[in-house]
Amino acid sequence: MLTVKEIPDYLQDSIYYGLVKLGCNVVDYPRRKSLHGSWANPEYSVNQLLFNFPETALKKDPDIMIVAGMYGNYRPYNSFDAWHKFIMKTLMEYNPAKLIMLDAEDSRECHYPMLDRPYDAVFKRELFYQPYGNWFNINFSAIPEPFTFVPYTLREYDVSFVATISNDYRIEVRNFLKQRCNDLGLSAFIHVEKEPLDRSEYLRILSQSKTSVSVRGAGVDCYRYWEIPSRGVVMISDDHGLPIKNDFAPNHIFKFKNLEDLDAILRAVKERPDILEDMALESLRHSHKFHTPEKRAMKILKEIFPNVS
Repeated sequence: MLTVKEIPDYLQDSIYYGLVKLGCNVVDYPRRKSLHGSWANPEYSVNQLLFNFPETALKKDPDIMIVAGMYGNYRPYNSFDAWHKFIMKTLMEYNPAKLIMLDAEDSRECHYPMLDRPYDAVFKRELFYQPYGNWFNINFSAIPEPFTFVPYTLREYDVSFVATISNDYRIEVRNFLKQRCNDLGLSAFIHVEKEPLDRSEYLRILSQSKTSVSVRGAGVDCYRYWEIPSRGVVMISDDHGLPIKNDFAPNHIFKFKNLEDLDAILRAVKERPDILEDMALESLRHSHKFHTPEKRAMKILKEIFPNVS
């Protein structure tokens, strides 16, 4: 997997995680610290950051080469052109059986280098339609993290909403939630600011939440949409309209198209707390059945190797 971004990238990180969990031998270059933890392949988790392609890690031509994260940060290269030349050189030297593009950008356009060798498949986040037969939509999935499960009836907050300010709609929803939760007597934790909440504190808040709100950010496909149900919390999500195979159903999550819908949901949270625990359990089961990193990684493998199981 050829990576260039050093900041977190939910899609390439979750695909790497899923491939490793499926038993694949995965090498990332440049080495991303976020990809190496206690679950990672120990042979590569001890690697140092390499400024040459890790030849010792590749004993043969790879089955798949994934070009990921082709936007924003091209380190250790100083330009897109330099990165493009590196990819071309790597393809000539290692000749992968399959060449894949993985685009996680917050837009409907695909940004990737044109190569002399065509891609066998392009996997694009937020792909609303399929322009070519070998282009496929792929969504985020929540990577497991240390998380304290709190029994539902003992949780502190009826509603939580934690996000960074990436659009005006998040501010509008934040202000509405603060007012209506106060009016209805719902206990709430709301942190929607320019600076993100510390990750460990956020996970603590989520573990103490009966419901939690997800609102699209810079892109439509929001990581919270996959993270909240996977932690056994009822999600309240804006209706983003993204086509999703095996999407969450009304008995799994709440969805709102406007603030009037959101108000009705808050009233249901207040008046029907008996339904929430079952919803949380159903959404957790659905998430584990259809929306894990392993499922996303298997989608890639099945599209390019139809007989894989």
